[in-house]
Amino acid sequence: MLTQWKKEEELDFLNDVSSVPLQQGLRHLQTAFTNFFAGRTSYPNFKKKRNGRWYISIRFDEPTIQPLLVSENSVGIDLGTTSLMATSNGDKIANPKHFNKHRQRLKKPKRIWLKITNLPWLFRIAGGVS
Repeated sequence: MLTQWKKEEELDFLNDVSSVPLQQGLRHLQTAFTNFFAGRTSYPNFKKKRNGRWYISIRFDEPTIQPLLVSENSVGIDLGTTSLMATSNGDKIANPKHFNKHRQRLKKPKRIWLKITNLPWLFRIAGGVS
């Protein structure tokens, strides 16, 4: 089915990507509908994947888009470390310091983490004792 779709002129954009993710998507869709018609699950729907992210890609041609007008005003933007952003107009946007704000609250979890990660020395001592 995918091979036939790739040969159609109006679906030519399918040739721009690898066939592996397209095939895997069709396999997932087939499994979902097979389970639905067998009565094992409800109707398939789109949902987030394992890592909580999902993506969609849309490609279209719009012949009515007009070019932007040339403007006399332009601004350069510089992203930095001391300030989040500086513009060519001289404006600076401060970099939010979230770490300093939450430093006191992070001290206890850090101590607990250090104790957990330094446990191997204890096992070496216990293993050496006969």
